[in-house]
Amino acid sequence: MSDKPDQALPFKDMFDRIAKNPEEFQGAYVVVGPDGIVVSNAFFGPKPNVALFWSTAKNHVGVEADTAAQDAERKDQGASTYGRR
Repeated sequence: MSDKPDQALPFKDMFDRIAKNPEEFQGAYVVVGPDGIVVSNAFFGPKPNVALFWSTAKNHVGVEADTAAQDAERKDQGASTYGRR
């Protein structure tokens, strides 16, 4: 048995959320990064708000992308100065 989590689970969970209330479903996104970070959201309501959906998705994914870039930069800086003063 693998210690790796089921990478399909976030998609299955989103399916279950949508299936519980399909008549008010307005949109959803699920992104699973190679680092295991899951970014997801579902929108429900009587009236769709396309601008809210896409701006939320963009911001949500953008935060994770920025964090990953900053983490990579910190690692690069640490590696390039190792052993130097």
